Amino acid sequence: MWPVYRGLVSRPKDIGQDGIMFLPQRPYLSPGTLRDQVIYPDGHNDMIEKRKSEMDLRRVLDESRLGYLPEREGGWDTRKEWKDVLSGGEKQRMGFARLLYHEPRYAIIDEGTSAVSSDVEGLLYETCKEKGITLITISTRASLKKYHTYNLILGEGERGDEWEFERIGTEKEKMHVEKELQDLRERLSKVDEWRERREEIEKELAAVWTEEGDHYRRHHTSR
Repeated sequence: MWPVYRGLVSRPKDIGQDGIMFLPQRPYLSPGTLRDQVIYPDGHNDMIEKRKSEMDLRRVLDESRLGYLPEREGGWDTRKEWKDVLSGGEKQRMGFARLLYHEPRYAIIDEGTSAVSSDVEGLLYETCKEKGITLITISTRASLKKYHTYNLILGEGERGDEWEFERIGTEKEKMHVEKELQDLRERLSKVDEWRERREEIEKELAAVWTEEGDHYRRHHTSR
């Protein structure tokens, strides 16, 4: 759009240390062994070149609360249709196991813990932060805010085309949350009123239908 005179455009490497990874809500499970699921998209030769061992794989599975998988599934070389074997929560934790194996500099997580309990979710995020991974999370869970520094809110305004970027923990954010809570309280306070109004409408409609039905029957009986 604008002429480019000078500058530098840079981005992290595709994956690995100093790289970037994306964790979707439904992680891709590749055809292959249990080992392949943890090191994806690396292959076994890549793992050897990086001087990674099965002890390293065991460690990241333990950190992802999946340490029981090798024994349950029959070892690292077991081949299965993993998308049919692992539960929704296990699939998402496998995504985190991959993240902890590669240890990228950045991770974009799109609803990556929606099928994980809140306590395990917290452990996963704490582990990632301890390893120095910068987390960019797309989520509707307010509980994840404490693992981040900034919050980007999209879909604001009457037309949903406004956004707001704020630092987490500021007085402004606190006021925003309090306003949202107050709006919810006001809406909840009207629940009984709405329920009563609904019952009134149902009674009025029932009366109309009954009267029209009686009129219809009388009309046809008189013929």
